[in-house]
Amino acid sequence: MAGYLHQLRDRLDHGEAISGPAARRMLQATRAAGTRFEGMFLSPRQVRALLTDPALQVHDNPRAFLACNYDPARALCHPGRDAGPAAGHPSLDRCNPACANIARTDTHITALHAETARLRAEIASPFLPGPLRDRLTQRADGLQQIASRHARTRVTGKAAD
Repeated sequence: MAGYLHQLRDRLDHGEAISGPAARRMLQATRAAGTRFEGMFLSPRQVRALLTDPALQVHDNPRAFLACNYDPARALCHPGRDAGPAAGHPSLDRCNPACANIARTDTHITALHAETARLRAEIASPFLPGPLRDRLTQRADGLQQIASRHARTRVTGKAAD
């Protein structure tokens, strides 16, 4: 988590942008992690502090083209939002696009564009059955909507200062 936050802060410092409902919290998390832990070897106590700090709970989910800035009270991956064993971390295999914990970086969107292009190439195959073509078209269109929303709402680390 510390490594991801450090890499993200570096990318943001070099002009990468971020979007999504949790974008501002993600920017704050990268700043806080940099202030508290940058350039340090972490002791076991500091590692525990990092892992238990609610503001720093950032989990990259490249398969879903997003990062989760996990707040259990807002998480849609845990519908019950109970204090059970899963409440301490997100269920990255259950990311919901309407979740308030989602943030997307330009890196996520680059991968999303590659997936959209792959889907469009598959859709163009004359051998693809109609129902599968419809499903893949729907998926590609949904990904394109995400990319368009990112382009409209993205903020850089400097713009959020």
